Amino acid sequence: MAEGTVLTYTLHFENIGQGAGTVNEVDDLTHVLDDADVTTEPSSGVLTVVRDGARIAVTGSLDAGASTTITYSATVRADGERGDDVAANFLLKPVDGEVPPVPEEPVCQPTDAERPDCTLTPIGRLLVSKAVEASSDPIVPGTTLTYTITFDNQGRGPVSVDKSDNLTGVLDDATLTTNPAASDDALSVSDVEQGVFTVTGELAAGQVETVTYTVTVGDEDERGDDRATNFLVDDPSLPPPATCEP
Repeated sequence: MAEGTVLTYTLHFENIGQGAGTVNEVDDLTHVLDDADVTTEPSSGVLTVVRDGARIAVTGSLDAGASTTITYSATVRADGERGDDVAANFLLKPVDGEVPPVPEEPVCQPTDAERPDCTLTPIGRLLVSKAVEASSDPIVPGTTLTYTITFDNQGRGPVSVDKSDNLTGVLDDATLTTNPAASDDALSVSDVEQGVFTVTGELAAGQVETVTYTVTVGDEDERGDDRATNFLVDDPSLPPPATCEP
């Protein structure tokens, strides 16, 4: 789970008794809305459904043997715009007209494991950075440039990795001498083709891994623009940016 993921919630109501049954429940989204926005509102053709901020009130009645579902969706906000990276919601039954409070910490302990009344969805937060280290200063023919890409999941849940590194602006001035390699099998690294390689995989919460490769600067008459520039991009089919603006 990561930014842009759509979370679809389903509330299931079933009357297993012999007579009509009253429905009076409240679904609390307090611990969802700090990380996501409701993008499809809940509705029902059988029960009355009203969302007021972080609470969805469901009232009405079901005939004996009848069942119905209510669905709605929320879209996870972008990194840096979320709260605690844990989307938890709770189906609550009012007591004497009062709705019980939700836990301050998003801990889901269903009262019935077969019919859970809460959900907890941890969300990943992927931070990606790149660094380069030169074997000499100033940089001259034969200098080795070591590039390191760091993938850091600072979220609470697993996160997918799918990035491409475009080094066409490097390879006009240098030769690839050590192919890109990942620090852990959690990441897969493709071959470099037409100056681009991809990194894919999945990182657990708190997992940090790197991809490293080296190039060697060419002789003056073998170089292009004397600027070794490369870019980490989402879409490898697009040309790299004209300038490096982190």
